[in-house]
Amino acid sequence: MDLYLSEISLDSIIVVVNDSQSSVQIDKSWYGKHQNRVKIFYIDELVSADVIRTIHQERIDGWSSQQLCKLLGASLSTTDWSMVLDAKTWFIQSLDINKLISNNKAVTGLVTVNDVFVHEINCVSDFFGVSLEKQILSPSGVPFLFHTKTISAMIKEIGGDINAFSDFFLKHLKCPRRFTEFIFYCGYVLHKYKSYSEIYDLSNPYPYFYYNIADWEGPMFDDIFNNISLHETNILTVSLHRKTFPILTDQQQTRWLNFIKSKNLIDDTEYTKITLNTVLSS
Repeated sequence: MDLYLSEISLDSIIVVVNDSQSSVQIDKSWYGKHQNRVKIFYIDELVSADVIRTIHQERIDGWSSQQLCKLLGASLSTTDWSMVLDAKTWFIQSLDINKLISNNKAVTGLVTVNDVFVHEINCVSDFFGVSLEKQILSPSGVPFLFHTKTISAMIKEIGGDINAFSDFFLKHLKCPRRFTEFIFYCGYVLHKYKSYSEIYDLSNPYPYFYYNIADWEGPMFDDIFNNISLHETNILTVSLHRKTFPILTDQQQTRWLNFIKSKNLIDDTEYTKITLNTVLSS
């Protein structure tokens, strides 16, 4: 962010930690010139003890509870729009905010959801009485643009307040009725506005490209990286899941880290490789 985000495009950086206040400490200096814009919230600051109890009683894993963190973080925004990221998301070029926001609408399009999430699509469609038809707002993952007023309206309409909404959402993250954050939000947008185009400009599904290599995509790394190389000049963010790095070959790890180094995100390829393999394999 220090390298690729200007003060003009950034109001604040809201960090929502999917853990208790006592367990993790965030160093704001990591954000460089933007450190004074950083606001840190822990999940047990945002929701009541009863909601935290639900996480434990329902055995909600970290991948699921972080979905709630994304929605709550977006609701804390003081701007019309917020961009939600994962902790592993890296910007690799400067952001031109005019590519993403036009006439106060987020510029995006519709993408077809992976078949893995067909059940979630059907559940959300049934819940809101809409037809998502396996398509949601691009990029269907991070970095995702949330409309702040719509997120706040969703929380109020579904739950009444943050705690009631959080309890509801957490209890619907697991089968048989399963929601996910982006699919649920898209269902609500259609429910509230009847059309995405009320608040989104659907003229360009890819104002930027985004590459997030998931934990199950390790065997496809070479093909994905070739695509990254092909579209590099128009890629805004990349990420590699922590479970993927250790299963890559030594050559693939070097290829990834050389790419990250070329974007000035790390200083030493070999040191980073040794550190990641040590930490991620332990």
